[in-house]
Amino acid sequence: MLIGLAIAPMTPTLLLGLFSVFFVGGRDIRWIANMNAMLGYPAAIVFGIPAYLYLERNNYRAVQHYMFAGACMGALTYYSIIVWVSLSARGLQSNLLLSPFTFLGIFFGALSATAFWLIAVKSP
Repeated sequence: MLIGLAIAPMTPTLLLGLFSVFFVGGRDIRWIANMNAMLGYPAAIVFGIPAYLYLERNNYRAVQHYMFAGACMGALTYYSIIVWVSLSARGLQSNLLLSPFTFLGIFFGALSATAFWLIAVKSP
């Protein structure tokens, strides 16, 4: 589980890094890695560990369960940041709640959870 917790949050960085290399010449890889480290690991600790314990306790071991939990965690992480930033800046902006970044958060959460499932749940 610890190996999965160490590796899985960085899978979106790998995907965005590949995208960056092929489409923008790799200019933003360091920024992508820093942002993912600031968001991915805290989200994995705050949301991921309780979700893993819940799924294991209730014997939900299918990849779909982990993908759904990861998608929810990605959306929750995105919404936490948007609400915090927008409330501190100028009040909650409702147009940010359904922005394309919401779906990016959902996708990255599901991607990280799938990587975690492959490492920590399926492997043993």
